[in-house]
Amino acid sequence: MNYSDKLIEYGKEKWKEMFEHPFIQGMIDGTLKKEYFLKYLIQDSKYLVEYAKVYAYAFIKNNDVETMRHIYQDMGLINTNESMMHIRYLKDLGYSEEDCFNSEFNKINRDYLDFMLKVAREGSDKEAVVAVLPCAFSYYDIACYMLEEAKKRNTLEGNYFRHWFEDYSSDSYKVIYDSAVDLCNMVIKDPTEEEDAKYKKIFLESCDHELKFWSMGMEE
Repeated sequence: MNYSDKLIEYGKEKWKEMFEHPFIQGMIDGTLKKEYFLKYLIQDSKYLVEYAKVYAYAFIKNNDVETMRHIYQDMGLINTNESMMHIRYLKDLGYSEEDCFNSEFNKINRDYLDFMLKVAREGSDKEAVVAVLPCAFSYYDIACYMLEEAKKRNTLEGNYFRHWFEDYSSDSYKVIYDSAVDLCNMVIKDPTEEEDAKYKKIFLESCDHELKFWSMGMEE
């Protein structure tokens, strides 16, 4: 079993909580308030810029040329592919990227980013990679689940959020998911018991922040 599979198995209870989250369920049924979705989009757009900086720390701390190329590629994929997904919805809701960047960080978002950046700044390249994985891993799995559930519930047709879960479950986003898996398995091969415990702790904490991020959008 690759190390990425071990991490996903370790965080499976958090995955289940994400699938069952009211924000996710509201998107599946098409009943989520657009104002909640907009709050999420604004914060997620701000998040992506800082998120890429965690990869940058991993890049700087790495000495393997092939791995450095991989990290550089991942940064480009995140800033290009995901940003385009956000821009489509933001424009429809009357917002621009500039509006997002001029808005304030929600504390939940800022705490999540500060956690990852601290891990990346003070830890190893491996720790930085582990910190970003729950985001890259969970979005694809969540979107695939959402798409299938919407089909089962007959809520896909006319669903305002359809493009979101179709984009994040698409082949183009699967490239980002697969690349994150590959990066994890490139940098972490045979961790010691102590390293394994450290990586799992970081992974689980990022998972907790991911859960809070979904709740953030529903704050009144």
